[in-house]
Amino acid sequence: MNRDTLLTVGKGVIIVLILLAVVFALKAPAADLNMLNDDLKAEYTDASGLPYFSEMDSYYNFRLTEDFVDHGYVGDEMVNGSEWDMHRYAPTGNQINYELGIVWVTSWLHDFANNFLGGNYSLKEVAFWTGAIISTFAVIPAFIFARRLTNDYGAIVATLIIVLAPNYFAHTFPGFFDTDMFYYIFSLFFIFFFVESIRAKNIIWKVVFAILSIISIGLFSQQWTGWIFYVALMGLFAVAYLVATFVFNTGDDRGDYDNVLSWLVHQKAFL
Repeated sequence: MNRDTLLTVGKGVIIVLILLAVVFALKAPAADLNMLNDDLKAEYTDASGLPYFSEMDSYYNFRLTEDFVDHGYVGDEMVNGSEWDMHRYAPTGNQINYELGIVWVTSWLHDFANNFLGGNYSLKEVAFWTGAIISTFAVIPAFIFARRLTNDYGAIVATLIIVLAPNYFAHTFPGFFDTDMFYYIFSLFFIFFFVESIRAKNIIWKVVFAILSIISIGLFSQQWTGWIFYVALMGLFAVAYLVATFVFNTGDDRGDYDNVLSWLVHQKAFL
């Protein structure tokens, strides 16, 4: 790696670290309830002084996480090898069919905060901050993707537009403990590696990026049911891209191939 490359990478790392700090700093004040006076704050905090979670799904996710930390599986009991929640549809209960990425990540953060950082944090405290912490890391794929296509300035602007998008920001501040935190991270990595697999000229790198794209969507599938929409979107994009390439005769000249099938199998998007 030459000096120019090292400087470019180093500058990118510094920019990403600054963006991470800025985005998290914008989310953090939601934990303090600064706009409320002390009398009103008491109405919005629990017995431990921590603000209540912002919506009902957060409490469901937290209960599953508590179960996992307490007895190693989500729900209240195992029925024929399946995890069952006896509270959501009490008294009969229901089998849990839910993506548990949020449970695993929060459990790991809880262990990390207490065992490696030497803290004494309750699971609820960790869950309260998990959304704000994890969602902030969307800065990384957003910056890398945009920087690959533009420059530092374009990447900074694109990153801030993405991670501070109102709907995403409003679902990833402290106290919002739901799967929204993962949306931009894995979807952006999935699309980025997909695009890189098309752009790559070396077959080895093409395979590597394709595998990374598959891993990204595989991890996304453990976080949110809507992951399938991104697979459909990429499939539709590839078909539309191939049709447009054929119609407008861009890229390889169709005249260089004996027939349409021969042309098709040599297209990067088809691979």
